[in-house]
Amino acid sequence: MLVTLTNCTYFSFFRRATEFWLCSSALCQELCFLSIFDYIRFVNTMFLVKVPRYLTKKANSVPCLLYHKNVIDHYENPRNVGSLNKNDKNVGTGLVGAPACGDVMKLQIKVDDDGRIIDAKFKTFGCGSAIASSSLATEWVKGKTVDEALSLKNTAIAKELSLPPVKLHCSMLAEDAIKAALSDYRIKQQEKKKSKED
Repeated sequence: MLVTLTNCTYFSFFRRATEFWLCSSALCQELCFLSIFDYIRFVNTMFLVKVPRYLTKKANSVPCLLYHKNVIDHYENPRNVGSLNKNDKNVGTGLVGAPACGDVMKLQIKVDDDGRIIDAKFKTFGCGSAIASSSLATEWVKGKTVDEALSLKNTAIAKELSLPPVKLHCSMLAEDAIKAALSDYRIKQQEKKKSKED
């Protein structure tokens, strides 16, 4: 199942979302991921509800964005949205962005004393593919060891979501977020170990 949105629709949405992002960022000390995320879901859902009117001969004659049913599933029902305490020594936080498209992704992991990831959360400002990639990534890292999570590749995420070539950067962003979160966790553990030795 593929849902088709014209480029015109996408760029119109992106412009409005960007304006909202700039306004929210100016008003808040921290990035308002949750409010922006909710806004994007609301606006994009309105587009998806009205999809049939874009599935015309004229609309299909121009380049378009294709969303696979797996992307739609994770986009409409995102898993593990939220935050963990970034000051917790067992929590690693990764914050990454893609300058080319403006996507921003925050992914957090919580690791138990045995080195296994017991929880993962994310907040993403971006397109449906970026949100779906974040959602899937948090599902996949749960239950894995730190080393196993580090071996997750963007190609596996892209394959599972059937991302088109123009959206592969979203899966790369998810991989980068996982690596950044794991790196932050390891730095905290080294500091924790060092403080015990002192």
